[in-house]
Amino acid sequence: MDKNIILKSYLGEIETEEQDLVLYNDFFTEEEMEHDHPEILIHGDTGNYSDECAPIKIDEMIETLQSFKSDGANYVEIGYHTDHFSYLLNAIKIRKATEEEIKEEEARKGVEEFFEKQQRIQELKKELEELEEE
Repeated sequence: MDKNIILKSYLGEIETEEQDLVLYNDFFTEEEMEHDHPEILIHGDTGNYSDECAPIKIDEMIETLQSFKSDGANYVEIGYHTDHFSYLLNAIKIRKATEEEIKEEEARKGVEEFFEKQQRIQELKKELEELEEE
């Protein structure tokens, strides 16, 4: 088969907790936070994307990734949710399509193309009728 196709199947999605709150709870009690909201001081180079990310515990990330892997995922998409300082993680199974799957996809596209052409023919016929009536 001359065509190469990669199949991408979404297996699940999670959104992490708000990472700023997780961070605060790791170091301060509720009572301490009631009196004074924690402030984060940054030391050293913050990198290029420091305003588009939040720290997440390595163990939490490993646990999530292991769970995805157990569910059959071999890739993950990670998006940052700027409104909530959280991450959206999608478990994905990605693989090369088989020749049979490629044939099925080409057949499906062929059927879609046929119906699109038929619809366009009907539209053109209608336009032609309207022009003839003028």
